[in-house]
Parts: sequence; structure tokens; C-alpha cells
Amino acid sequence: MAFEWKDVITPVVTFSGVWLGARFALGNDIRKKSIEMETERLERLSVQCDFCLRNINLYCMRLARLLHDLSNGYKKRITLAEVTLGLKKSAEAGTALDLECGRFLQNTLEFHRDTDFQKWKSVMLPLLKHIDNVIASPSLASDDGTDELSRQFWEPEQVKHFNKELAVLAEPLPEFRKQLLQSIANDHRMLLNPANLNFWILIERFKHIVKSFFQKPPVPFS
Repeated sequence: MAFEWKDVITPVVTFSGVWLGARFALGNDIRKKSIEMETERLERLSVQCDFCLRNINLYCMRLARLLHDLSNGYKKRITLAEVTLGLKKSAEAGTALDLECGRFLQNTLEFHRDTDFQKWKSVMLPLLKHIDNVIASPSLASDDGTDELSRQFWEPEQVKHFNKELAVLAEPLPEFRKQLLQSIANDHRMLLNPANLNFWILIERFKHIVKSFFQKPPVPFS
């Protein structure tokens, strides 16, 4: 019986087609699962960013109002004990600075979104550092530290200067929140639109798979 190449090539081509199809199917399943996990992470991050930045913005407005009122419109000096008590009452009424949320968001941006983290450092860190000037340390925030806080006071001009700087530092907050949410939304849309993948990238992936197959073809079962 004469040897014919088609008797060898046909099974190899068929087997190769099945193998390549399995490789593509497996790759698509892995990519689909990866996309699902990433979209869920971005959705959670978006909610967290919105809550955290709104919380800080609201806290800044409440703090500025509190200092203005305690100083009687920048006419009398105030003590840190008065400020601490006022902030405690605000927290009980639902306006408290969520420091834990802020730290978690900062760490998330630092490890996963460097561009957004650089903006965070330029906008948020100076603001949070400024706010920290009126937040009593945990050791003094309790009732036992009231006497010590009562001996720490600000003159009217100091209160006015603090609020003026607070307003300058807090002004970029709404725009920063908008930019950050837009950045996350853009990444989310990219994940949900496979058509955005460059056609030539797909071609290169296909060439790589074919090349790896012929470099190390599958061994047929005996």
C-alpha cells in the first residue's frame, strides 16, 4: 500500500484544531473569571471612594463651622477641650471623620492605582495633616484628658487662620472625587468592552499559541 501524506497530515490537523480550540476556550474562561473579579473590585472601590471623600468633605465643613461658632466669629479664644467636645457631639449626631476608611482607601490606591495615588498625596495628605492639628490624641480625648486640653488654647486669629487654610485645602475635594470616580469608571468600561482590545494584539496571541504548538506538539494517544 502506497504511503500518502494525507493519511498523516489529516489526523494531525484535526487533533491540532481540537487542541487549539481547547486552548482558546480555556484562555477565554480564565480571562472571563479574571474580568469578573476585577469588575467587582472596581465597583467596591468606586463605592468606597465616594463614601470616603464625601465623608471628609462633610467633616471639613462641620469642623470649620464648629471653630467659627466656638470662637464667636473669631472674637474669643478657644480651648482644645471645647473643640474635642464639639467634635464628639458632632460624631454622636452622625458627622465623624472615618479615619479607618481613609487609611484603607489610601493603601488601596498606593498598591493598585499609582497615578490616582499620586493625586491623593498631593490633594489629601496636606488636608488630613491640617485636620490632625485639632484632633486630640487618643490619650487626651477621654474625660481624663480634659484638664490638659483645657490648658491648650487658640487665639481668635489662630482660629481664623486655621479655617482659612482649611478652606483652601478642602476646595479641590469635589473635583478630585469626580476625577477619581471617572478614572475607576473608565477602567470598568474597558473591562466590560472586549472590543476595545486591539485586533493586532489578538493576532499576536494567536501566532504565539500556534508557534508554541508546533515547537512542542501534543503527543497522540497510542
